[in-house]
Formats: sequence, structure tokens, C-alpha cells
Amino acid sequence: MKYLIFIPARGGSKGVKNKNLKTLKNNPLIFYSLKTAKQINKKIPSDIFVSTDSKKILNYCRKLVSIENYIRPKKLATDKSNVVDSVFDCINYQKIKGKVYDAIILLQPTSPIRRISEIFKALKLFKNKKKISIMSVCKVREHPNEIIQVINEKKWKYLKKKSEYIYQKQQFENNFYFIDGNFYICTVDFLKKNKNFVNKNISIPFITKNKWPIDIDYVDDFKVAESFI
Repeated sequence: MKYLIFIPARGGSKGVKNKNLKTLKNNPLIFYSLKTAKQINKKIPSDIFVSTDSKKILNYCRKLVSIENYIRPKKLATDKSNVVDSVFDCINYQKIKGKVYDAIILLQPTSPIRRISEIFKALKLFKNKKKISIMSVCKVREHPNEIIQVINEKKWKYLKKKSEYIYQKQQFENNFYFIDGNFYICTVDFLKKNKNFVNKNISIPFITKNKWPIDIDYVDDFKVAESFI
């Protein structure tokens, strides 16, 4: 099975300017996804592909890994662009060069805290059990029983209906997880059919040991991430 390790890295960012090149513990944010990609690439048949509209990001990445000299089209690099469309553009770009893939591994730079051992376990599950879609998940920090939806200043409701027999947190169910964006793995056929990396009741959750999901969108997120690296 041949894998495409796909790293999406737009140059623009509303929350943090030049986010993918902003320093996180002595290295640019994207460095951590490139490091993981290289570790995967050494063990399994795969190509690393960085999809970016920024020559600055591309030039940095090419110093660390062997990748195509590819610049993402502007129409696929807006705030509203779907990452799946960028994956398809990459697949078509590679196909012209005679490269065809069976599956995609998505590594988002905004989730820099990963355990490579967990990714290899997920890849083993994906291949040996013949799964078609896997996404990483971690335990929720805020339990649904304590989350409310505010409708207006006078009206709100619990996200999950509370049982009248629950009196303290220890009685809450403990099987709630969050899709943390750490990694996604799926077949190319699955992505073409679903136009998404996740499909309810088809995709398999892979439970990671992460206690705090890191998804970097704002400056404060960098401070949190630094404590885990």
C-alpha cells in the first residue's frame, strides 16, 4: 500500500500571522509535522507532500524534507477552502508525474503534539484490519453534561440531557471523546466517495493518550503547546 502524507500549510491566517512559521519551542510550527512525516516515511512506502500557497513556507520545508516544488492554487487557499479539495489537487498533480496512492495520512501543522508510536499503531490497524478511515480522538476535558447551549439571554439548554440521578461528576459517563485533529488516515476511494476524512459509523476512532487536545489557532495556543513539547 502506498501512502500520501499530506501536510496542509496555508500562508494566510486570521488568528496568528504567518502561523505555520511562527516559533514554537525553538522551531517553526510546521517543523513538528514535518518531523512526524519523516518518521513515517522511513518506515512505510510513502511520499511527503506539503500543500502551501506560500513560497516562504515551501522553501523552509524543502530544506528539511524532499518534496515537490508545488504551490497551491489561490482558489484553494482561502479561509473557506476545504482541505479535501487541496488533497484532490495534490493527487491529480502527482498522477501526472506517474505517482498513484492507495491512502492518505493527514497531518495538520496546527496539531504539533503527536506520539509516533500511536500513529504506527493506527497504521497497523488500518492495514491489517482493512479499515478505510481512522481519526484520532482523545478524552473530552469538558463533559457534555456540563455544557450548555445559549439560545438568548433568557433561554439556554444543556447540550446533553442530565439524568435526575446524577449528583456529582464521578457519576458521569466516561465514554465521550473529542476528534482532536492529531491525525487522519483514509483510503483515497473513501475520500472520493465521502468528500471528508470522517463519516459517522464508518470511520474508526483511535484513542490517543493526549490529555489536552492541541489545535493552534491563536497566540495563547502556542503558550499551551510549549508546555507539552
